[in-house]
Amino acid sequence: GSLRRARLFVGDVVHSAPLDLPWQHVVSIQFALQYSFSTEETAIRFLRHALGQLAAGGLLLLVTVDAEQLATLARAASRCPRADGSCVAENSLFCMTFPDQELAHKAEACVAEFGLRYHFALADEGIGCEECAVPEPLLRRLLNKLDMELVLSVPFTELLHVAGQPPKAATLAGELLERLGAEQKRSYAIYDRLGLAVSKDEAEVVRLYRAFVARRRPAAGRPSLAAAAAEASARLIRSEPCPGDVLAGLEPELAAPAP
Repeated sequence: GSLRRARLFVGDVVHSAPLDLPWQHVVSIQFALQYSFSTEETAIRFLRHALGQLAAGGLLLLVTVDAEQLATLARAASRCPRADGSCVAENSLFCMTFPDQELAHKAEACVAEFGLRYHFALADEGIGCEECAVPEPLLRRLLNKLDMELVLSVPFTELLHVAGQPPKAATLAGELLERLGAEQKRSYAIYDRLGLAVSKDEAEVVRLYRAFVARRRPAAGRPSLAAAAAEASARLIRSEPCPGDVLAGLEPELAAPAP
């Protein structure tokens, strides 16, 4: 069925799991997992906290650093080490620094290890910190331990169609809005007239990431997606609206009361 009402829950799962959550239908982890891959312990704790209330059949939507693209950048960076031994890949928007050639070579070889560190800075975004590579074999293994089946692994560029020539802004806006549920095709030419476009350097930043989708397996004590949806729907109808509500196509009796 179509989404009529949903509630979003936002929380920090680095050190502890959120309390008193209902069973979740979808968990989204965007551009964050790479900060937990310093050790296996921190990575699986991060994922366990995030996925603890995901119902059977529920989905994990994950975007993190693409280890294959990281390998490409590490290969180029390792060929020209700096005087201090560091290896750098950069453009006008980002700078990725490997502390030495040994780590750069490991990243280049896509070695399945935790703690493959590098420093990442993104211009004008206030990002300048240490990250870790997320080798897909390790991610798959951790997800399997948490009763998650990896069903999709795709470069971010394929989702946004910027692998080759950067698209026009109107094309990109239209595809994104339609993926988000826009029911009616329309002209998005205004985005081109506003001068919005994806530059070559911006496209290189997009290439840094990979999207994953995983599905929760059934287990004792874990409700099915249908059962969790029925319980959540009843709870949402009974409860007062909150800032985390997403309302779409609601019947009048389900909409928020007039002020």
